Amino acid sequence: MENLALMISMQDAVREFIDLCVEQWNIDIKNPLHCLFATNQMVADYSGFSNVYRAFKNAGVYQGIGYKQLNTELLSHDIIRLGEVQSLLYRMMKLYTEVREEKQALRKILPTDEYRNMSFSDLKKLIELLQSLNGNTLDELLVDIFEKYKTSRDKSYKFIIESIFDIDEISYEGMLKYLLHSVY
Repeated sequence: MENLALMISMQDAVREFIDLCVEQWNIDIKNPLHCLFATNQMVADYSGFSNVYRAFKNAGVYQGIGYKQLNTELLSHDIIRLGEVQSLLYRMMKLYTEVREEKQALRKILPTDEYRNMSFSDLKKLIELLQSLNGNTLDELLVDIFEKYKTSRDKSYKFIIESIFDIDEISYEGMLKYLLHSVY
């Protein structure tokens, strides 16, 4: 418990320092602030995905000499350099966040031009279905995505999910098999 309190207080101190720099140096999109952390584990801790980082770090494929590959495949800003699993998670989270942004262009949300042939009513239903995806954890979100995939009659929703989850079996169980096979 002490380690958690120490980590939270360190994160608060870092956040306060960054906020001070942002204010004093007029940091914005055109004048970005770049932060350097001593280790990739610290980047993951500060960014709020330490559990994800640890899960990949402990995976068989990233043991030994594969450890260097972990940082390239998990922490890269270049989407092309992400590993297969990381790329799939990125595509899923990209859809999840972008569908919630106001005034987001459809071409950024939907993976193809399929929406061009849809009626406004069908398009509205699809967006509402995508916005209804929910979960407090990655696991809960995956369960919701695949439950809606199984029960929905919306062909566009199914097409989007199939495009994101380019796996053999489009289901929660299929996703777990894919993750276990790819990482372990």
